[in-house]
Amino acid sequence: MSAHYRIPEGQSVVFDLARIVATVAVFLGHATRPDMLSDVDVSLVGRATIPIFLMISGYMTAMTMSRGGKFMKKVLRRYLGLFFVVIPAILILFAIDLWLIHQGSPLIENFKFENEYSVLRFLREAFEALTFSGEYWRLDTVSQGLFGNQSFWTVEYIMAYVVITAAFYLLSGAMRVLTIVLCIAVAGPTVLLLSPLWLAGVIGFEIHRACYNAWIIEHSDTPRPSPAWIRFIRKWAMVYAAIGLIVVVAIELSGVGNEVYQSSKDWASYEYRQHLGMAKRFAWQWLLVPGLFLMMLGSKYLIHWKPSDRMVARCREVSRHTLPVYIFHFSLIYFVHSLIPNYQPTWASMDPLILVVAAAALTLLLSWLCYRYTKPVGDRLIARIL
Repeated sequence: MSAHYRIPEGQSVVFDLARIVATVAVFLGHATRPDMLSDVDVSLVGRATIPIFLMISGYMTAMTMSRGGKFMKKVLRRYLGLFFVVIPAILILFAIDLWLIHQGSPLIENFKFENEYSVLRFLREAFEALTFSGEYWRLDTVSQGLFGNQSFWTVEYIMAYVVITAAFYLLSGAMRVLTIVLCIAVAGPTVLLLSPLWLAGVIGFEIHRACYNAWIIEHSDTPRPSPAWIRFIRKWAMVYAAIGLIVVVAIELSGVGNEVYQSSKDWASYEYRQHLGMAKRFAWQWLLVPGLFLMMLGSKYLIHWKPSDRMVARCREVSRHTLPVYIFHFSLIYFVHSLIPNYQPTWASMDPLILVVAAAALTLLLSWLCYRYTKPVGDRLIARIL
């Protein structure tokens, strides 16, 4: 009916900035953990990070897959395209884990840190990392994927959702249904618990695409009026976006999200909840979906400014580093922590500031090295294979 839908450059910049801010929030949340790194807890600023990541990823993935193409080629390109950072991470994070164990880092006292290594475990972790499957059937929250790293698990959910989204757009009939069911079976039931976050992004894309197609028809040689619901979406964007912002802020400031999460621990036994992996956080993350969805929906019609080409390029350049930073930062924080003699977990000393700056610098350096050296090699191999 129309040309491929593309988001405006202003909205693209906002999405990039959202990813950047969310990544910074995660970094600060992990770098100021009050149990061992800081006496100031800033975890609240990063509580909406995972929903933001998943919703934007769902939106952008739906836009990419809706343009057509071969299912296997697009899925494999997405999988293999992340190896430029995953393969270095397997080696670097394994070495960091061994270092932390040798140094007696306080991190190893955390029940989520598995400090027993063997060749078999290394191979298992490497396989799970390369297939993005560490969270799928893990029967506990130990490690959470990629050795002692407590951030990699999100990527594993994203890849399951990518396959499901690709199947929805690129396959049809029984093959579509079979692929989606098989993906859910392989990923495990936990993938369903966080799926509303991703699905909200896909629905947001579909609504924007429908509005765009309606606009094309309105301005065609044979115009027709848009449906009432599309006119509502366009006209009242400011209102529902404001409502969404208020809802998100209210949930966070009131602490109701954390209360719901704590109460959800009583919904099932501890042993059963371990089968949910990180998806056991679904209770409070679901609360953020309506507000964030309304904000995403309204952003299309509230962002009218056209950023400069330079600004678009800068935001795109910075935002592409969010993935490597997200994967590397957690382990590097504790690596830097182990290098600071007699670390004082209080802002009365300079130790937390040194930790944050040094860990950020190392994380960005690793990210740059991945893009500078491993990504070009990976891109050439993918081009040959696919």
